Amino acid sequence: EILQRPPWIDLPETGTIVIFQMDRSDYKNIGALVNKLEKSLGRTYRKFLAMGRDLSITYEASSKTHTREIGVEDPLHQMPGSREVGMFGPSKGPYDVTIKLDGSNSLGQITDPVTGQNAEIRVRMCLLDSRDIRKKLGIRGAGAVGGFGGGTNPELTKWGIATENQGFSVIRNGREIRNGETLGLWAKAARWQYIRAEIEFPDVLDDLFNVQVNKSRFNINHSLREVLKRRCMGTVHDLAREHQ
Repeated sequence: EILQRPPWIDLPETGTIVIFQMDRSDYKNIGALVNKLEKSLGRTYRKFLAMGRDLSITYEASSKTHTREIGVEDPLHQMPGSREVGMFGPSKGPYDVTIKLDGSNSLGQITDPVTGQNAEIRVRMCLLDSRDIRKKLGIRGAGAVGGFGGGTNPELTKWGIATENQGFSVIRNGREIRNGETLGLWAKAARWQYIRAEIEFPDVLDDLFNVQVNKSRFNINHSLREVLKRRCMGTVHDLAREHQ
């Protein structure tokens, strides 16, 4: 522990400050790292930012101090005020499913100590409007769908619309721990390209999701996968047909 005042920063009454000191970094300039952090943090903490929390990056470049306020990055294109909704408007949906752990399914009964009620897994699914997105980005031709007939378009990739990003955002206690997960429910392919979903759960279900110590890794068991398949895959297939 180092007890010293962080440079450049006026200390707030509450909050957390993380300082990076880079030595032999893979990043050749500070701007590239800031851009990466800005997008990652805006997506990871979007639930907190939408509730009015503040998150910023302060850095020094060219002997000047700069500060960027982090905005909401929403891969589902559903959150008002997010960069995606501001650019493309809201996606189709949402289609929501709530799975209660009340003993009525194979997952058993688990009580959430925070609420005193049966714990819940919340799933949200939606479909991005591929025609509107292509129009807004000025994309035409076979490559416009991303990952089909010409490969992923770089303009789509800038907005996170790429094969590796399709699937679920996994959210634990309001913080995204993984993005672009299919949870073993389908194989990534072009027909799923514009389907986005998120699965949200409280920390009392860490054992069910096999969350690892660093809270960034997980895997779901067979029982949970089967429940998700029964409750969600009908909607996912409907959205894929609509997109096609």
